[in-house]
Amino acid sequence: MNFNFEFWDWMLLLSVVLLSSAIAYLYHPKWKALIISLPVPFTMATLAVGQPINAVNVTGAALLIMFFHGVRILHQNRHWPIVPSIAIMTAAYCVFAMALVRVIPTSEAVFWISLCLLLPLVFWIQSLTPHQDEPGYRTPLPLWIKLPIITVVILIILILKKQLQGFMTVFPMVSVIAVYEARHSLRTMCRQLPILMISCTTMFVIIRLAEPLMGLRWAMLPCWIACLLLLTLFTRRQWARDYAD
Repeated sequence: MNFNFEFWDWMLLLSVVLLSSAIAYLYHPKWKALIISLPVPFTMATLAVGQPINAVNVTGAALLIMFFHGVRILHQNRHWPIVPSIAIMTAAYCVFAMALVRVIPTSEAVFWISLCLLLPLVFWIQSLTPHQDEPGYRTPLPLWIKLPIITVVILIILILKKQLQGFMTVFPMVSVIAVYEARHSLRTMCRQLPILMISCTTMFVIIRLAEPLMGLRWAMLPCWIACLLLLTLFTRRQWARDYAD
C-alpha cells in the first residue's frame, strides 16, 4: 500500500470531498446526478496517476456502469441495505480492476475498439432503465460530522491508487458517496450514466490525441471545453424530456 500522497493526490482528495459534500446537501435527484458528471475527479486522478490514457481507462468506465447498476439492483430490486450493496459493488470493482489491469493490452487498436464497444453498451442499458420520478433527499447530518466521514472513505480509496493504476481515473470515488446519498433515487443516477460516458469518452480521445503534442496538463484544457459543452447540451435535453410537466 502506498501512503505517500503527492500534490495531485491531495487535490483529488479535496475535489472529491467537496463534490461528495455537495451531493449530500443537494435535495433534488437531478442535481445530485449532475454532480457525478463533472470531470473534476477524472482530471485530478489522471494527473495523480500520470499514465497515458488507454483501454484500461475505457474498461474502468464500463466497470463504473457495473457499479452503479449493481448498487441499484441490489438495493432497489433485491431490497438489500444500501451500505452492504455499496460495499459489495466497490469490492467487485477493485477485484475486477486489479485482475484486468495486468492483462488488458495498451495498444492503439485495443483503445479504439474498446471505445466503440462502450457507448452502445451504455445506451442499451439505459433503454432498460426508463425515467421514473423519485423522491429527493438531503442529509440531516451537520457538515462538521459529514465531512470527516467522507474524507476517511476517500482516503481509504486513494491508498489503492498504485494497485488500480489507470482504473483509478474512473474509480467511483464520488459515486461511492453519491449512491449512498441518492439511495432513494438510484434510477435517476443511473440515467445520467450515458451523459457521463459521453463526457468520459470525449476526454479519453482528446487526451490520447493531444497529450503527445501538449503534455498531459495542457491536454486537459480542450478536454474541459468539450466536456462542459457536451454536458450542458445532453443534460438540458434529458431534463427537458424527463422532467417536462
